[in-house]
Amino acid sequence: MPSRTASTVLRSLVAEARGRPRWDEPPALYFIYMSRGQARLEKAPVPDWAWVPEPAAGLFALASSAAERAAARPKPGLHAVAFRGEAWLAEAELGTPQAGELARDATARRVRYRADRREVRQVTAVDRGGSTYEVTLYRDTGETLTHVRAQGQVQAATGAVPDALDLLIRAYLGISLPPRGDFPAPGR
Repeated sequence: MPSRTASTVLRSLVAEARGRPRWDEPPALYFIYMSRGQARLEKAPVPDWAWVPEPAAGLFALASSAAERAAARPKPGLHAVAFRGEAWLAEAELGTPQAGELARDATARRVRYRADRREVRQVTAVDRGGSTYEVTLYRDTGETLTHVRAQGQVQAATGAVPDALDLLIRAYLGISLPPRGDFPAPGR
């Protein structure tokens, strides 16, 4: 069960995912601050180049570039960083030929062309303790899935976005986070 702070952060991320009136928006990076038991998201100024052609690559570039970090410097009291973006998802049962086909399509960036694809808005965040928050909003149904994973959990979230957010937290706060495990998160 997530802590009170984690639940508050997760609620703010759900509100961000559901509260956007339009789809097909550019990605965004947010700083999350905690004050009096409330989470406040503040959109970070990110140069347009960061999102083209691959948003996760832009996050890595921001994390590794001191000049760009200076332009998107958080205020004191930063609790977490979050990334909002849209993607195409498809699902297949692990160990099946369909899963292999999906993995090849994902690697080749062809999921958007699959008949079984679904468009989602995802908000992923990493906090100063290394916990990862994931919100997935399905465009076709409005269904929202959420996960909070504490650092070190067996099914810790992995992938380019959580890894880049880890780097940003390390860079902005000057703290170290343990490396993520090799265990895939459900649906990845």
